[in-house]
Amino acid sequence: MKKKYNIKYIQKPGNKLPTPLYEISPGTWVTRGNTPEARAYKKKYNEDPINAAKGKLRWKKYHAKNKDILAEKRRLSFKQNKQHKKKIADNYNNSEYGFIMNIYASAKQDARKGRHGRNPFPFEFNRKTWWEHWLRQKLEYGMNCPYSVLMGEPIKMTHIRGKRDNKTIPTNISRDQIWPGAGYTKTNLVFCSNKFNCAKGSIDPLGCQAVIKLYNQRMTESNISTKIGEEIYGSKHHLKAIKEHLLNALPKEYKIKIMNMAYLQSKLEKAKENNDLIATKRVELEIKNFYEKK
Repeated sequence: MKKKYNIKYIQKPGNKLPTPLYEISPGTWVTRGNTPEARAYKKKYNEDPINAAKGKLRWKKYHAKNKDILAEKRRLSFKQNKQHKKKIADNYNNSEYGFIMNIYASAKQDARKGRHGRNPFPFEFNRKTWWEHWLRQKLEYGMNCPYSVLMGEPIKMTHIRGKRDNKTIPTNISRDQIWPGAGYTKTNLVFCSNKFNCAKGSIDPLGCQAVIKLYNQRMTESNISTKIGEEIYGSKHHLKAIKEHLLNALPKEYKIKIMNMAYLQSKLEKAKENNDLIATKRVELEIKNFYEKK
């Protein structure tokens, strides 16, 4: 080591000899392997694929030979530095990079297992390309949810780890497949807010087009009905009053029943769409019990 540092020694759990620490800046102490010179050397060494492969092989052999010793060291280290390690983990998980990398890990696992434990789907990223994909989107939309920007009501996304009041934070960044089931690819992955991700659900672009088409059709029919109503009843305000009167005439219990019926039918359709036989049978039983109630 060319540069001279102040040195102190500490006794680490499980080590027979004390470990030397080097002061790389006032108050900042690191091990020999984490000094700037050592890190620069390791980076240059590992840029060679052959050296990187050799290093991985050496570590794999060492880990297999000393598995129990290493596990005990980690356990003791965590026990003695629990609060410090928790603080470090919280800082990482709540950082932008840490949050995006946590999303990467869960997405990779989901792709391998597939939806509901079946039918794995493509995953075309590694950690580096996943981060680069996020940066490209950020360059175009900033921290705003792309869906909300296109709707004209930008929502600024957050990266707050964990839950608040047992509810998912609606503004947090989440991953979405534009076409559900097509996998996480460069053309199919978008980072959006939890709010829009939950609202979109498993609707694919064709489904979105169908919703828009039906909406436009209904709006056309509504405009026609409004014109007819105006001719019959005289004004829009009069027609609106009649509609409100009809809605208010429904008993509250009847409104609740209609909503419950619609919810169960929606659950059944989703279970059938996912080919989930167990869920389908369960929902069918719920519907049967619902209709049998007096």
